[in-house]
Amino acid sequence: MNLYKKIKNKSLQLASLLALQWVVSTSYAHAEIAIIIDDVGYRATDRALLTLPPEITLSMLPHTPHGKELADLASARGHEIMLHIPMESLSGQTLEPGTIYSSMSEQQITQTLETAIAQYPQVIGVNNHMGSKLTQMEKPLAAIMRVLKKHNLYFVDSRTSSASQALIVAQQNGVTAYRRHVFLDNEIDEVAIQRQLNKVLHLATKKQTVIAIGHPHPQTIAVLQRFFAQYTANAIALQRVSDLAPAQTQIAQLNY
Repeated sequence: MNLYKKIKNKSLQLASLLALQWVVSTSYAHAEIAIIIDDVGYRATDRALLTLPPEITLSMLPHTPHGKELADLASARGHEIMLHIPMESLSGQTLEPGTIYSSMSEQQITQTLETAIAQYPQVIGVNNHMGSKLTQMEKPLAAIMRVLKKHNLYFVDSRTSSASQALIVAQQNGVTAYRRHVFLDNEIDEVAIQRQLNKVLHLATKKQTVIAIGHPHPQTIAVLQRFFAQYTANAIALQRVSDLAPAQTQIAQLNY
C-alpha cells in the first residue's frame, strides 16, 4: 500500500471514530440496541468474541467443531446464545450440515431443527443463516415456527431477502419475533464496519429498537473491541435480544 493510501485510510478511520464519539454523546433514553454475532463455531479464533461485552448475543451454527465449547464459555460470561440455522438460499448453493430446504417435509424440517436445538441447551432464540429462498415460503416457515413455539424460543429474521415473510409467519404462530436492521460487515473493512456501527447508533436515536448483525471476522471484532474500550454497553443502551421489545408487523417497518 503506498503512502497516499495509508494516509487516506487513517483519515477515514479517524473520521469514523469522531463520528462515533459524536453519536455516543447523544441521548439513548428511549433506545434499544442489540448486536448479534452470527456464524460462531467453525473457528477456534471465534474465542476472541469473549472479549466483547456480555450484552452481545452470539448465534451458533449447528454441527461445528467449536460451537459447543464456545457456547458453554460464552453462556458462563453472560452472553445470550442463539441458534443460527442454515436455510435454503436463492443461489441454490450447498450449505452447512443442518440446512433446512424447501423440498423437506414438515417431519424432516422438525427433525433437522430439533437435532440442532439439542446441541445447545443454552439456546433461547433462533435466526436464519442465508435463507433468501426459504424465508419467502410460508409453509416451511410455519413448520419451523411450530418447533420454536414448542421450545419457547424467539426468532430474529436476518432479512437476507427483502421479500422475507419470516417475521409475519413467526407472529402468526405465536413466536416472539424480531428483525435485523443493519449488517455491520457486508464489507469486511474496518472503516466500513465503523461506518455501519455509526449507522446503528444514529438509527437508535430515531427508532426505539435497532438490531445489528455482524460476524466473527477479525476486522469486526477489532472495531467492536476499540469501541467498547471507550464506551460501556450501558452508554449506548446495548441489550440482549430477549430484553428488546418484540417487532411490530408494519409494512413501513418491514421495508425499512
